[in-house]
Amino acid sequence: MNGAIDFDSLWYGVRGSKILDMGKGIYENPGMIGIVYTYSKGLETLTLPLSVLPSFSFQISFNWWLLILTLYGVYRTASHMMSLKMAGYLTVFLSAVPAITNMSITAKTDIITLLFQVVMIEELIRTRKGEAGALGYATGAFLLSWTMKPTALLFSSAVFGMGVLGNLGLWQQRWRMAGGWRLKTENFTENRDGVICVALALAALMGIWARTLLITGIPVTSVFSSIFTRMGFTLKYPFSVQTIPNAGESLGLTAWLSEGMKRLLELLFAPTSGEMLHVFVAWGALSLWFVIALLCVLKLQGISGQSNRYFFWILLPFTAGNLLSLLMLTQVDGNYFELLYVLWGIWGFAALDQLKPGHLKKTAYGMAVVVICYGGLITGLTNWSQSGCQGLFPAKMIHRGYYDHELAARDRFAAEGKGEIWNFLAADSRTRVIAIGRHTESLYLPCCVQTYEDVTGSQGNVMLVKTMANFVEFLDYAKTDYIYIEAGYMAEGERADILTCDLVEYGILTPVCYENGNVLARVDVHGEKTEESEEKLVEFKQNRRLQQP
Repeated sequence: MNGAIDFDSLWYGVRGSKILDMGKGIYENPGMIGIVYTYSKGLETLTLPLSVLPSFSFQISFNWWLLILTLYGVYRTASHMMSLKMAGYLTVFLSAVPAITNMSITAKTDIITLLFQVVMIEELIRTRKGEAGALGYATGAFLLSWTMKPTALLFSSAVFGMGVLGNLGLWQQRWRMAGGWRLKTENFTENRDGVICVALALAALMGIWARTLLITGIPVTSVFSSIFTRMGFTLKYPFSVQTIPNAGESLGLTAWLSEGMKRLLELLFAPTSGEMLHVFVAWGALSLWFVIALLCVLKLQGISGQSNRYFFWILLPFTAGNLLSLLMLTQVDGNYFELLYVLWGIWGFAALDQLKPGHLKKTAYGMAVVVICYGGLITGLTNWSQSGCQGLFPAKMIHRGYYDHELAARDRFAAEGKGEIWNFLAADSRTRVIAIGRHTESLYLPCCVQTYEDVTGSQGNVMLVKTMANFVEFLDYAKTDYIYIEAGYMAEGERADILTCDLVEYGILTPVCYENGNVLARVDVHGEKTEESEEKLVEFKQNRRLQQP
């Protein structure tokens, strides 16, 4: 875990000191177009002090502690519906679910989002018991989940909305018994802490969303941009509108249902296809199968769990929503189903707790142990350091007590013949660079770097490179200082090759360092075509190294 850095963590999770706060605070526009750079940055803001350290492992360890808090939150939530002993069993059971544990050895925002969702559910349950401040705590956790992950806008809202609807009748009855809907001083005093919690959470949400709003013109990016533009918000240059995905939009009803069934079977049994790559490291369907089988057996014993109807009121619609997202998503992410595994686990173990001691209960315990062992094995085989999303650095037995990723990256660049370029850029971490090279490896550059793939990929805006004028306009917007071109990345005649040659010819790019076919060029958006720039173009073509056919 200490040395492993997954792609998403490197892309936007651990580089806070270089892409989130470059010296002027988090509201400074870094000039980066990728949607991941404009996500809600709640977790990255929390871990910003850790991002200046030479190892990324400190930020990953922060998520490990969040996992412990999440499991404790599950234990507390479950204890409202079952014995403390059974709640402890459930906690151990869920700790072996890859979709939960693997999300704790990454700098991604999934585990902290799950933590706030679990806290939200417990507080909603506590409101049914009339505990003071519980609704405020639930609302605060709900709002804080929005600061962490864009998809929380959908999943957290679904759970919170159903939880509130399920409580409306009970709340109305209590308020009438307490003297009607008149506002009383003692009501505020009893719920003061909850009100303060809501106020602080709302302030945090406004602060985090304000960054995205200032940079992009809308408070939440990703697939929600199309919704906000319809509401009257104007998306700023150079961002493009992302629509809500619908994988079956071009399919007929029969083909759409068939594709959905195929996805469901893969999710439940074998997430091995290309579109299930993101499920591979966050799988948890075995635990779901165990709970479903357990509930079926208990149903035959006359135990249905109907004593927890309020929880079922939350679980059923949320499950339906997850199935719908499975049908619509163009790229299925296993971490979207974390909360689903938690909710079904609580439901199943609550029913198991009602079973009287005997052979059947012992058998259920035995099967749970098998699932735990198998889940632990799958977690070990599929985590970020061992799977297809493997860590980018090998393990080291001799170290300082932490993995120095900065030093390892520098040594790696030097070994690949790019040490001079590294040292040049390391002089100022606020230097803004567009890297035309391998996406993952380029992100290790010790400065504010975005890649050509960021600009032209599905989360960018390919129109920015359609013409040289478009790209120069973007370079000016992004306040780009340098363009780095990796040796062997560009093929002759492709768009990036033509574009860079034109930029050099017109004096917009001036190479300042050639190193083993790698190029670092200074940007001047006001450059002009001169005899000197034409000579620089000849020199550039002689010293760069193109992709071999």
